[in-house]
Amino acid sequence: MTEQPEKVDLSTPDLAAANRDALAALFPGVLADGILDATRLGELLDMPVTTPADGRERFGLMWAGKQEAVRSLLTPSRGTLIPDMERSVDFDNAKNVFIEGDNLEVLKLLQKAYNDKVDIMYIDPPYNTGNDFIYDDDFADGLTAYLRYSGQLDEAGNRLAASSDTSGRLHSRWLSFMYPRLVLARNLLRQDGVLFVSIDDNEIHSLRAVLDEIFGEENLIAILAVEMSKTQGMKVAAAQNGRLVKNHEYVLVYSRNVELAAENRKPLYDASERYDDHYDIVWDGEGEARTLTKALEADSRFREWAQKYSTPLSKAGLRKLLSLEAEIYDYFVTEFAKRLYRESPISLDRVQALDLPQGVIQRYEKYLLRKNSKGTVVQLQSFADGLRDTDDYAPIRSRATIRGALWKGFHSDMMNVGKEGGVEFKNGKKPVRLIKQLIKWANRPDGLVLDFFAGSGTTGHAVAAMNAEDMGTRRFLLVQLPEPLNGKSDSLVSDLTWKRLSNVHSEFPSWGGVRSYRLGTSAFRGAGDSHGGELFDLSESTLSSIDRGEDALACEILLAEGVSLESDWLRSTVGDHMLIIGSGVAVLPSVALDENLVLSTLTSAASVVIFLEDGFAGQDTLKANAFTRSRELGITMKTV
Repeated sequence: MTEQPEKVDLSTPDLAAANRDALAALFPGVLADGILDATRLGELLDMPVTTPADGRERFGLMWAGKQEAVRSLLTPSRGTLIPDMERSVDFDNAKNVFIEGDNLEVLKLLQKAYNDKVDIMYIDPPYNTGNDFIYDDDFADGLTAYLRYSGQLDEAGNRLAASSDTSGRLHSRWLSFMYPRLVLARNLLRQDGVLFVSIDDNEIHSLRAVLDEIFGEENLIAILAVEMSKTQGMKVAAAQNGRLVKNHEYVLVYSRNVELAAENRKPLYDASERYDDHYDIVWDGEGEARTLTKALEADSRFREWAQKYSTPLSKAGLRKLLSLEAEIYDYFVTEFAKRLYRESPISLDRVQALDLPQGVIQRYEKYLLRKNSKGTVVQLQSFADGLRDTDDYAPIRSRATIRGALWKGFHSDMMNVGKEGGVEFKNGKKPVRLIKQLIKWANRPDGLVLDFFAGSGTTGHAVAAMNAEDMGTRRFLLVQLPEPLNGKSDSLVSDLTWKRLSNVHSEFPSWGGVRSYRLGTSAFRGAGDSHGGELFDLSESTLSSIDRGEDALACEILLAEGVSLESDWLRSTVGDHMLIIGSGVAVLPSVALDENLVLSTLTSAASVVIFLEDGFAGQDTLKANAFTRSRELGITMKTV
């Protein structure tokens, strides 16, 4: 056992080193003296090895700048996440997280704490249309580029707008931008987790290819076509004869392991608020999908009535049966329709003209969902909505539509977030209902949902709404760049994100608080570099000249130790200093250490205790005694 306390490793994981270690463990002998023996590897795998010299062509994804993208992926982050206490809501107990910063740097910083822990990812990245692509990755130092871009450094040259270049270079640049982010995201996703990516036809071909390379083509679950508008582009199309209107987008669905992900999925039997005629499938709520005709045939009472009135068991026959006698209609509204969601052509006037019990009519009135301009009922609401609050019926499942890969009608609840703060947010608007249905299909009622292109915060809104709907305990982690909103330097998209989340908290007060963080430079010297040196080498301070405060120091240390950003913080006072414990890791962010303070910290019921190296400056004996005492108590002591 070492006679020295461990050092906290503030650097982000070295992904290349981890890959080399894994390769060496699997195939001893293929790495020697820092050289990869490709021939030996090919022999062990019983596969041919291709080299540029043999000139053989092979299938694969290549683009100009791919090596730079890989270098961007492997370059460690020199940053940290700084808690914003003023913007947070119930910070110490909050389970939801919002981060303001470049998502490439943030994803690197999340690797230790969130590897293999994210259940659902939804992202709506830039579509590369020429005016929505403003990220500027600096392959040498991503943090410096981010700070320069966001105006946090006193240097000229902030990038405020995207290039309008529409050549092949723009596609290559987009791939170089997406590749490292998707690789890092895959590391965070659970083996049975699901990734959803929204995209339009401008880059869907590139996105499919890069996701196939990163996740494996076998882990593609589906490509959904989603109707986003029924009117967008109509005027332009009318002016340009023959133009086809683009009113749909796509959602690509992947998993790290498609077989494991399949164990959690469930049919979207309630995926739409209106019935789509081309989906003539119903879900009986008991594990079996049937066509409408089969569902009617399975009901003995309807078979009897159909025989009595010589009525076919079809949609037309169902409508005829409903209009014949009160008993049939009463049965429909109280029994069969609990399992079947259909359009109804029966107007309220016609229902009232029938000799039905008053209670049935009242229930029917509750179920009316939509009327046309003439007041005629054109749709019948889910019976679960009408009966949910009554004592007569137990809770039942709502709508019965089974979804395929074509999703219609997701334009109706597009939020006009453009009115937030007196500005218009034109890009990234996605309906809450779309993301809710994706989350519902993934079926992780207590899972973590990550969106690192948060935009206006729709994913956070969808998570809160889903929890309110099904009593789930999902948490979200959102990341958004502080990019100018519509070119206005005094308005940031991240501010709009936070305002949206604040409004959601008002709408769903029981959803829990949210922790707010922002990307910044480390409070420690040499962060992002290797940490070495002698144990008692205290010739200079390990802290930088930045005065961040106790919360920021504790946050950086806990994240470097792999403690998640939403872990509960337990605070206690030790002497005149604050001790912060998260997930069994105690941090004493003080530079004024003495024997009593150290002993009180070591007995704080934490399994790992971390002190600032600067606190032991000139006190070698105190540090040695503290380490000895920690070993006696069975506690891991570290310094930073």
